[in-house]
Amino acid sequence: MLTIQANAKINLYLEITGTLENGYHALSMIMQSISLCDTLTLEPADALCVHCPGVPQEQNSAFLAGQLFFEAAELAGGARIEISKRIPSQAGLGGGSADAAAALLGLNALYGRPLSPGELARIAVRIGADVPFFLKGGCQQCQGIGEVLTPLENALCPYYLVVQPEGGVSTPAAYRKYDELGGRRGDLALCKQALAAGDLASFAGATANSLERAAKALCPPIAQALEFLQASADCALMTGSGSACIGLFAEKPRAEAALQKARARFPFAQLAENAPAGICIHGTSNTEAL
Repeated sequence: MLTIQANAKINLYLEITGTLENGYHALSMIMQSISLCDTLTLEPADALCVHCPGVPQEQNSAFLAGQLFFEAAELAGGARIEISKRIPSQAGLGGGSADAAAALLGLNALYGRPLSPGELARIAVRIGADVPFFLKGGCQQCQGIGEVLTPLENALCPYYLVVQPEGGVSTPAAYRKYDELGGRRGDLALCKQALAAGDLASFAGATANSLERAAKALCPPIAQALEFLQASADCALMTGSGSACIGLFAEKPRAEAALQKARARFPFAQLAENAPAGICIHGTSNTEAL
């Protein structure tokens, strides 16, 4: 049996730069793995079975990942996958994509690594645009629809206060609303420089999320979450297409004080820190970060 930690991601920067020939939006993003995570357990079985409370198997991205893995590896076996959810859904934290990446890497480890990293990456992009990021994780610049990855240095070591207000945001709906309303751009070059230098003040002035305006229109409580974080954190931003918002704190005591207030106001509030990888596989005697 394998136990796998599937870390959430946050968008430290998200800019829509245009539209691709296939109709998808072209993106330029900075994504960072954080310590908020789901936990998966995998063991061999005669058939593929994925259990996650509240999510039908056929709608679970980890089930699709399993199907594609066994097809590509040309294996007749299966696996039983149990998912314990901690990453909230429709939050812009990539929980479903993280679970899919964890299933891919876990199954590959469980069956002796029949697929190369390149083969896994090609499967990942078929599942969803964020899934390739989770195969690597850490801090990455993500371009295209999110599948073109370049590692970045992130010298910021903040405490993240992750807050989700009432309601979630459908990613397709957010992009449709963006097409109606447009959105703000930041300064990607300055943002990358600030990350490398560990300059939180400069980072706060450079970052932006082009989907924020659209997400607020679809889920007005996002504005309240951002106002709360802006009043207490060194930097506040929305992640992905929302509805989760993130406050960055240089000092842990301030983050912990804000956490207590946030728990009294919002359905979900938790502290997290940077994680070095998207997925960690725990064996009986060691831990493998991939």
